[in-house]
Amino acid sequence: MDGRNFHSILQNKFSHFCQKKYRAQSKGRQEGPNASNLCSDWIFRPSVKERTAPIFGISENTGGKRNCDSMSFETDETEETITSLHMRVYHPQASVFKSLNFNEKHKYRVEESIKFGRDSKVCQFPLLDKRASRVQFVIQSFRHADSSELCFEIKNVSLRTQLSVNGVTLDHLNRIDLSNKCILRFGEFQFCLEKESGEDREHFEVKFTLSFVPFCQEGIVEALSHPVTESGVLNVPVTQHQSQTAVETDENELIS
Repeated sequence: MDGRNFHSILQNKFSHFCQKKYRAQSKGRQEGPNASNLCSDWIFRPSVKERTAPIFGISENTGGKRNCDSMSFETDETEETITSLHMRVYHPQASVFKSLNFNEKHKYRVEESIKFGRDSKVCQFPLLDKRASRVQFVIQSFRHADSSELCFEIKNVSLRTQLSVNGVTLDHLNRIDLSNKCILRFGEFQFCLEKESGEDREHFEVKFTLSFVPFCQEGIVEALSHPVTESGVLNVPVTQHQSQTAVETDENELIS
């Protein structure tokens, strides 16, 4: 056997060996036509890291570093629901609420008190009625010692006008805890308050809806037991109120 035939036989066996091994390892990959293609395929075959990089948000252009969007998502603060105080307001002259923004939610820290009255320099929510006091009433958030739930209390700071909360009359500097659903009344003003509890321990929000129908007529309403319809009409029975008394506040207490 001459050298050329021996070399040709050896080359064919080597090519057959490589192709057989390639088929066994690739398991379904398209087979290359000869050993040279096999060698080039193994040379340029991507590494495991390169093939799995997109799964873990690693880009070839970032040198193996994590994608910025992935990192920002991991470091974002956990979203929490916020306690909301929804106030539906009514007055025969709806223009008295012209200074209220009905299209947004007003966010406050739990340490802040919110004030309603005629003086726009002092009150966050001005009432444009000359018969309203400079500061009519104040709502303050608080928590009971044995609970993490955010609650609210209301204080009447008007010297001349009494405030009715679910039929309980508050004189000057009297205060009372607000239930989850309640009705406030003074003069021709009516406020329907509904609280929705949230998880955020540092903030609460207030939002307003204007009603063109009064929430209650003559008589005392214990509490809201029926939802408000889209038209703003409340269908609630007239009953006697629960026995609840107001708490008098020290006259020297400052309104912060």
